[in-house]
Amino acid sequence: MENQPPTQSRITTGPTIGSPSTRLARTIDRWMPEILAYQSTSGASNGRVENIHMLAEKTRRNAHGFVNHINYRRRLIGRLGIKWATIPTRRIRGRQPHSAA
Repeated sequence: MENQPPTQSRITTGPTIGSPSTRLARTIDRWMPEILAYQSTSGASNGRVENIHMLAEKTRRNAHGFVNHINYRRRLIGRLGIKWATIPTRRIRGRQPHSAA
């Protein structure tokens, strides 16, 4: 970050204030720390996690209050395709029923 060129010269030199190129330069100057952080982490982002969180929140809001957590989990799995760690259930019967034939 020490090797950054002075950003003020980009803003003051150029077309009139309010032009698209001046606005672009100001936007880049404002976002410079984020841009450099993105470049220094080789483009790592938590965008996928944020996207799933946003969609899960939309599902929760549209559900109008789930009483049963299992139904909420089923809706998330169905709508978002989330891999959810499920606890295996116990068998109801110890053996298979005999056929009637």
